[in-house]
Amino acid sequence: MIVEDNIVCAKLVEGLLQKAGYQTVVVNNGKEALELLPTLCNIHLVITDYLMPEINGIELIQQLKMLPGLRDIPAIILSAHCDIPTAKIARGLHCNSILVKPVKKEQLLERVEQVLSVQPLVLRSKFDVSDTLQIGDEEYQELSDMFAIQVNETIPYAVLEESTSNEPISGALNQSLGALAESACLLGADKFSSLYAKLLAEDALTRSQLSALVRALQELSLEFSARRGSKKVNDPAKAPPSEEASAA
Repeated sequence: MIVEDNIVCAKLVEGLLQKAGYQTVVVNNGKEALELLPTLCNIHLVITDYLMPEINGIELIQQLKMLPGLRDIPAIILSAHCDIPTAKIARGLHCNSILVKPVKKEQLLERVEQVLSVQPLVLRSKFDVSDTLQIGDEEYQELSDMFAIQVNETIPYAVLEESTSNEPISGALNQSLGALAESACLLGADKFSSLYAKLLAEDALTRSQLSALVRALQELSLEFSARRGSKKVNDPAKAPPSEEASAA
């Protein structure tokens, strides 16, 4: 997500990132970012300007760090007005990086890649998991499909119990999440697996912690869907007929 009130700067950063293969969402200020972020489950990084109307970049990061479902999203400040005191505040908020405008293309892409590379993967590659488990393609696909079903069946129940309460989650949901965590460890869903372990280490899971877990599960579900779509496109048997075949 690019948070920038200057449309020229926003367009420039968006173009650089899209040409490098990243998908982007652009909003005009911190207020819009806070309104939209809870509705999106696949934002991996926030790049924000500092000086903006209503909610500036520092205030945006401060508020993100207070929201259970969003506090782990990494953030980069990109601004022409970032003095030493501001930089110290940003580092105190665990801001991942501060870049000064005008930023060079190579510097921006290098920093984005560095920040994203240390984040847990939503889902490791089939080849990585298959090699680790010593299984073939068919067995991996079967296990992956079963895991996807587990994820999609659990999400609605987690959403129903999600709230701001510190009341423990139900025994049934706790059992489902535990089973998912085991599957996640096996099949390389590192982001959900590490988040679940972190929350569990703090204490018994509560309803207020479910927003972060739901977000991770929705992101995982999207990844499964994307990979299934990619497989259909790459499968000659499922590819759309050519124009010649259609004409015939």
